Amino acid sequence: MGETMRRRRSENTSSSNNQPEQAEEVEETTNKNRRRRPHRSAFVWFSLLILLFNGSWAVFHLQFERLPDPLPLDRAGKRGFSEVSAMAHVTALTAFGPHPVGSDALDLAVQYVLEAAEKIKKTAHWEVDVEVDLFRAEPGVNQLVGGLFKGKSLVYADLKHVVLRIVPKYLTEARENAILVSSHIDTVFSTGGAGDCSSCVAVMLELARGVSNWAHGFKNSVIFLFNTGEEEGLNGAHSFITQHPWSGTIRSAVDLEAIGVGGKSSIFQTGSDPWAIESFARVAKYPSGQVIAQDLFLSGAIKSATDFQVYKEVAGLSGLDFAYADTSAVYHTKNDKLKLLKPGSLQHLGENMLAFLLQAGSSSYIANGKASETEPVEKAIYFDILGMYMVVYHERLASLLHNSVVLQALLIWTTSLFMGDGLAEATLTPARAPRQLKIITLLVGLTVPVLVSAGVFIQLVGSITANLVRFDRSPGSTPDWLGNMITAAAVSAVVCLTLVYLLSYVHLSAGVFPAFTEDISRTVNVVHVVDTSGGFTANQKPLSHVYIFSNTPGKLTNEIGGLKDERIVCEKARILDLVTFTVEYGCWSTEESESGWSKEDTPVLHVESDSTGESRKTVVSIDTKVSNRWALAINTKEIEDFKLEGNEEEMVPVGDKTSIDGWHTIQFSGGKDSPKQFKLTLFWFKNATRTLHKENKQIRDSDLLLKLRTDVNRITPKTARILDKLPPWVSQFGKSTSPYTLAFLNKLPVDL
Repeated sequence: MGETMRRRRSENTSSSNNQPEQAEEVEETTNKNRRRRPHRSAFVWFSLLILLFNGSWAVFHLQFERLPDPLPLDRAGKRGFSEVSAMAHVTALTAFGPHPVGSDALDLAVQYVLEAAEKIKKTAHWEVDVEVDLFRAEPGVNQLVGGLFKGKSLVYADLKHVVLRIVPKYLTEARENAILVSSHIDTVFSTGGAGDCSSCVAVMLELARGVSNWAHGFKNSVIFLFNTGEEEGLNGAHSFITQHPWSGTIRSAVDLEAIGVGGKSSIFQTGSDPWAIESFARVAKYPSGQVIAQDLFLSGAIKSATDFQVYKEVAGLSGLDFAYADTSAVYHTKNDKLKLLKPGSLQHLGENMLAFLLQAGSSSYIANGKASETEPVEKAIYFDILGMYMVVYHERLASLLHNSVVLQALLIWTTSLFMGDGLAEATLTPARAPRQLKIITLLVGLTVPVLVSAGVFIQLVGSITANLVRFDRSPGSTPDWLGNMITAAAVSAVVCLTLVYLLSYVHLSAGVFPAFTEDISRTVNVVHVVDTSGGFTANQKPLSHVYIFSNTPGKLTNEIGGLKDERIVCEKARILDLVTFTVEYGCWSTEESESGWSKEDTPVLHVESDSTGESRKTVVSIDTKVSNRWALAINTKEIEDFKLEGNEEEMVPVGDKTSIDGWHTIQFSGGKDSPKQFKLTLFWFKNATRTLHKENKQIRDSDLLLKLRTDVNRITPKTARILDKLPPWVSQFGKSTSPYTLAFLNKLPVDL
């Protein structure tokens, strides 16, 4: 026994002496295994990349392209929403062609909506009152301060709106608490507006039919506003909210818009009170909306605005702002047409809105007036999950939740760096040393959040790309490659921010933008410009040219290829000042440009009086002749304030005006009966002694006191020939600041 114990002690001693050698051998073997680790084959990486791309497109399709089946009226029922019925309204409205403010076509479109509203009144539930009002707004001025409207006074007259109110018959207090649903009938001059916004008007008419058969159980009323003047600066919404007797009863506003044609109509603004978005998320069948779209829109990256800005800024309302955004490249062009409106688009918005209005109409919250109170409330963070569910929570919870995730991530990464070599597992036990994470592990861990977000990123990149037609403040002055570079930068940012551990390279290619077709046009404006200012000398013959320019980047070489016999010159040196913007690159022709207009069409700026005392005051009469749409820029480096009168009625009062780059711009638009003669009273800064040196051939902006452009929706013979010869993939582009096809320019110098 003693011998056995001695042998064991000897073996233990020998084993103890050999432990350092064994440890060294284990470490050496481990290092050899690390060095021999096989590289993952390129085929595996390529397969994973293909799966990621396919998964991303599948998510995008599921979230943004899957639409409900259009329902006929017999399947939708008396209380449901029928896309087939709504499409009949879209067809009728687009058949009128372009119907901008002041046109005969707009009068016909308004009359159609009025007659449709009267039919809804006749078929409503017997316990529901439906009131229809054809409202003619008084002249007014819209002086919004945010976004695109800084430095502007938007003046309007002779605007007509159709207003429909649905009220439960035996609940009188419901009249004092209303939900507003709003959109616009008018279009820009270049399109019949199937998407923007005949589709919205059609949805509203079908919603009004359905709601009129539900509202007998409501605690609130619903007002449908079909306005005109939206395309000229949100004037329809402003005139209604400041003048109509029902506007004081509104507690929440819903605006329906389009920056494309069809697809899913998504929420992209909500206002300050989360009640509306919370109610929508609770009942919507196909919820769609991302708070990132709201941030992008409010940042000014998208050069556009909606009536919702009026409801927020002027009336202090909260609510929801919806928009169709598919095929945004056709926005305000001839291609905003019926055939591009995807089946299911109206059904998607209609069913969502009907569910929301039934919820809101029965809500005690809005009936108590709480949605209109001004005490601070927490804004909502919202997003949909694959178009099936909508998540909504308040900013305070968002701050706690998001900061917590960031802090936890930083804690894990910091711990792994201290405990391992590089980015490693956070192993908090001495039993096993932390292992360095493999890149494949990181990618797999990111797969779910990346895929869930993929649809949003694809939609975002698509919207940015399609909206590049409107990003340029100086039309036609940017190079061809700029749009591709911006798209490449956006894709790079998305990839690098999402896949943090990948070093991604984005190839700048000329093929990012799809080729222009008859359905996706390049915007090219053709304007017959008549400059009557004459270099400030009397009786000088007006200068007449036909100008061609584009809001999209690049030259016009291909577009004017078939116009050789028109003797067109293209260059960048000649700048065209159109008052609301300038064209730094364009093409023009003076040949045969004297027909299609006359001296009786040309506007007049006439100085009636100029008192040059300590407080200098100048009165200028303005005659816009045949134009009911014009823009006037006033030099605010010389003029401290001004007022505008029309038909002896004050339109723009003295005080509270902003300016941009030393200019304040008045934009006027009105119906056929709007005034054409105005009186402008200018109040100069004290001791203003600037004079114009007439011997200078080059007239600078600072030498001008007033710049006037009047627009006429008329195509002259020269313009008609050019438009006929342009390629079919070219379209005129309409905007509130853009001229019509015939524009007259006039100027008044500082030295009167």
